[in-house]
Amino acid sequence: MNKTKSEKKAAAPKTGAGRTQKEKDLKPANFSQRFPLPFAYICAPDRNDEENLEKIRRYCRLAIANYYIPIAPQLYFPSFLRDEIECERGLRMYCSSCLEDKCQEVWICGETLTDSMKGEIWRARMRGKEFRMFTDDMKEVR
Repeated sequence: MNKTKSEKKAAAPKTGAGRTQKEKDLKPANFSQRFPLPFAYICAPDRNDEENLEKIRRYCRLAIANYYIPIAPQLYFPSFLRDEIECERGLRMYCSSCLEDKCQEVWICGETLTDSMKGEIWRARMRGKEFRMFTDDMKEVR
């Protein structure tokens, strides 16, 4: 049985620090009842510093806790594509947009929109994607 978004959100009581009860209780049995899980593209600032990467990991965990598969190119592509090489940065952006196409939703994470985030949001709007917005402290903006 598929639940609506409002039913999913209502089933996720907040426990403080922007974390949900589900986030603390990730159990495989919970996930097996919800297949297939939708994909959520994590649109976040594209800085390769540890603080930013940790925030992106937290947004990914939030997505998992809400029964989404997070797609976060910022965690994946820097391991083999270098931004300082222009053609590799362009390839990274192209690959990211291909992944964004596969996602049902785009999660805008953080309160500061970078130029690359604005481009991702524009592309997603052109493709009719659904959006969810989150503050720096992981709270959803309605």
